[in-house]
Amino acid sequence: MLIIACLYAALVYLVFFKFKLLPWSKPFQLIALVLGVVILLGFLAGLENLTPASLQATTASRVVDIAPQVGGQVTRVHVEQDEEVEKGAILFEIDPTLYKAQLKQLEAGLALARLRLGQLGELTEVDAASRFQLEQTEAEVEQLEAQLTAARFNLANATVRAPGRGRVARQQLRPGVQVSPARSVMTFVGTEEIVIVALVKQKALHNLRLGDRALVSFPALPGQVFDTRVAAFQSAIAEGQLFPGGQLASVQQRRMVRAFPVWLSLPENAPPDLRKLGLAARVTIMTERAGLVAIVATFMHWFKTSLDIVL
Repeated sequence: MLIIACLYAALVYLVFFKFKLLPWSKPFQLIALVLGVVILLGFLAGLENLTPASLQATTASRVVDIAPQVGGQVTRVHVEQDEEVEKGAILFEIDPTLYKAQLKQLEAGLALARLRLGQLGELTEVDAASRFQLEQTEAEVEQLEAQLTAARFNLANATVRAPGRGRVARQQLRPGVQVSPARSVMTFVGTEEIVIVALVKQKALHNLRLGDRALVSFPALPGQVFDTRVAAFQSAIAEGQLFPGGQLASVQQRRMVRAFPVWLSLPENAPPDLRKLGLAARVTIMTERAGLVAIVATFMHWFKTSLDIVL
C-alpha cells in the first residue's frame, strides 16, 4: 500500500511540478486526491483478490510414526537421529529367534498334515477311512497354511524398514530395548514430497486455480525469489468439523476463520537447504486475471524480500 502511494506521489510530482503538464490549482488538487484514493483502493482490492499474498507459509511434509508390527527385543539399530534414508532401508531389527522357531514348527506340522492328507485320500478311495477324517485333515492343512502365512509375516516384520525416502526425526532406540506392536518408537519425516502450505485470505479463493504461478521467498535465503505453482487445495480444516454430542454448538466457541491453507510445490531449483520442514516463507500467488496488478505484486514481493537481507 505504501509503495503504491509512493508511486502515485511520484506521478503527481512529474505531472504537476517536474513537467508542469497541468496547473497545481485547487480543482486539480482535489482531482488528484480523489483519483489517488480511487487508484489506491482499486490496487489494494486487486492485490487482495487477484494476487493474494501470505506471510503465514511454511515448508511441510508427511510425518509418520514408525511402530513395529511385532514385539520383541531390539538387536540392532541401523540409523541415527536426523539421518536421511531411502525407501526400504532397514531402520532397526527385532530378535527373530522366536519367530524363526514358530515358522519351522509350522512348516514341519504342515508337511506332516499334507502327508496325512495324501494317505487319507488313498484310504478313502478304498473305503479304509471316512470322508469326515479326510475333510477334517483338509481343514487342518488350510489352518496350518494360514498360520504359516502369519508366521512368515511376523518374521519379515522383525526387520523394520523405511516407508519411503526421508529422515528419522526422532530416534531413541538402542539395542536391548523391548518394543511392542503398534507402539511408536521413531518419527519419520518424508522428504519425497515437500510442499509449501500458505494461509491465504478466503475472499481470494474463488480466483485461485491449480497451476497458478506463485512467487515464494524464504528468510533463510534472504534476497532470493523462486517460481512455483499451486499444487493443491485443502478440502477441510478443523474449524469446519462438527462433533456429535448432546449439547448445542456455542457461537462463542466457533471462531470465524478468514484464512485457508493452499498447497504449493517446492520450487524445482530449490537448494538442499530448503528441504527442511517448518521453514518460514513469503508467498504471492498470481491468478489468471491478475493482469497489471501482477506487475505491482511482483515488484512488492521483490522489494519485501530484499528487506529480509537487512531486517
